[in-house]
Amino acid sequence: MSDPRHMKRAITLARRGEGKVEPNPMVGCVLVRDGKVLGEGWHRVFGGPHAEIEALRAAAKAGPDVRGCDAYVSLEPCCHHGKTPPCTEALIDAGVARVLVGVADPFAQVAGRGIAALRDAGVQVEVGIEHEAASDLIAPFARRVTAGRPWVIAKWAQPLDGRIATATGQSRWISNDASRRQVHQLRARVDAVMVGVGTVIADDPQLTARDVRRLRVARRVVVDPSLRIPLDATLLRSLDAGHGGGPVMIATAQDAIDAHAATVSRLQARCCRCAGGRRRACLISSRCWRICRAVTMRRTCWSRAVRNC
Repeated sequence: MSDPRHMKRAITLARRGEGKVEPNPMVGCVLVRDGKVLGEGWHRVFGGPHAEIEALRAAAKAGPDVRGCDAYVSLEPCCHHGKTPPCTEALIDAGVARVLVGVADPFAQVAGRGIAALRDAGVQVEVGIEHEAASDLIAPFARRVTAGRPWVIAKWAQPLDGRIATATGQSRWISNDASRRQVHQLRARVDAVMVGVGTVIADDPQLTARDVRRLRVARRVVVDPSLRIPLDATLLRSLDAGHGGGPVMIATAQDAIDAHAATVSRLQARCCRCAGGRRRACLISSRCWRICRAVTMRRTCWSRAVRNC
């Protein structure tokens, strides 16, 4: 009989890897025998040991034999050779008797094959323990591997009447210290922060994570079809000053690049690079050019519980 408390613990452990394991999913593992926890682990950093390996190592260090134990894993164990060997083999070799899985892995190289490999080796497998919470945990990862699209977090503040400014455009802060801190915590763990050029002109934001522990440095993206961004904008000046605010990407149109050659030259002088096709292009800081291309192809923005676009 399964105990959902151990799966909840595995999910809690998994979240410790948030902002460090991407583009991998967050995963946690708890090894249990007769209600006693033998070892715990979570995927700590991209490229590092997976949660199952961490839990087995923790149990070995503590001393108890894990043969015949149950393994609660928030995500189906991998069965392929990637940056690390298959976790299914490690669990089988360790003599784990039963594996309880929160949710099957949507990644094409796994997708049920890990469960099948365990069962073929005589390991009992149960799937769907705390399924909703386990699914929420990997939602950004699942979005990327199934649809090839990033996980998007939409952020705004508004009063009960739904307005964010007066008819003349006047506004004032309606958020508070706690909500603003939460925004900075979000910025500190995503790959990119994106705004429209209207926000840059009206608010002149820095788009940085401040007064929180930064798990990664987000690139700052401005959607600016007509290339109207002020050259004295704070986020551009931060590049000049080298304050470490993260690279800046300006998404614009090819027509705008052709029509504003002087602006383009001045942006390029700030270590920006122009790239794109016939209809649209980007001005991308050369310091992050390779990173941005990789992120566009394979990384996601991560969120705990938001509606995705």
